[in-house]
Amino acid sequence: MTLFAQEIRSPEPLSAAVNEKLPKWLHFSGEDRVRLERIGDAGLKPIGDLYLLNRVRLNLDVRPTDWLSFRFQGQDSRVFGQNLLPAPASQKDAIDLRVGYVQVGGEAGPFSLTAGRQSLEFGDGRLLGDPNWSNVGRTFDAARLTLRHRQLKVDLFTGISAKVNPLEFDQPTPGQHVDGAYGSLGGLIPAAKLEPYVIWRMEHNCKAENGRPGNVDEKTVGLRWLGKLPAGFDYVTEVSGQFGSWAGDGVRSWLGHWVLGHTLPDAVHRPSFFV
Repeated sequence: MTLFAQEIRSPEPLSAAVNEKLPKWLHFSGEDRVRLERIGDAGLKPIGDLYLLNRVRLNLDVRPTDWLSFRFQGQDSRVFGQNLLPAPASQKDAIDLRVGYVQVGGEAGPFSLTAGRQSLEFGDGRLLGDPNWSNVGRTFDAARLTLRHRQLKVDLFTGISAKVNPLEFDQPTPGQHVDGAYGSLGGLIPAAKLEPYVIWRMEHNCKAENGRPGNVDEKTVGLRWLGKLPAGFDYVTEVSGQFGSWAGDGVRSWLGHWVLGHTLPDAVHRPSFFV
């Protein structure tokens, strides 16, 4: 249970004064987030842990031309007052280069290629994402090729998960690979978009339920469908199936997620309700 979660933002970002002195092709930004959490129970045992999370991120964007850009993000994540020592990697990642990549090709062009340490986030981030709620996040040493044509978009990607080291520079996880393709197609259904995808995960030196060592070969195929309906209604649905093997054990699973929402169009603040 979270008792307090607040982001404090000034009306004029502090980075605005810095960017005024920088050339147009250089842009600086950042954020400092503080969150207080209390955990009462975990794993059917009383915990009673109260701690403070702090996450600082500093961004530097370099865009010398319309077709070439660089992005760097430094991160310092800390936790104070928790009972668990040393702090887990989900809470602490001291002074690290979280993101560092080069992108060739613009966002609106027919293609773009992004190579380096980056987040891989698609759809709602349910299967592959970089959760913002996390005090550390998740990145990959990856290459991502994006192809665009009218209302069709396809992302082809391959990467290795960056393993968080709370005290040293994060390194790619040996033997852990994620490859896949994620598509987005509009126009087939009025006011809707279809997003088919396939994700292939491979990992070495894992253990089965009985402790037997082996490799992971796991494939996920799915479809996300979202759109708008008359009278302020909207919807999102996602269904996927997973198959393969985990250290010799068979993998057979599926997931389904369905959302129906409504936005009040005439209200001052346009509140939305969903189920």
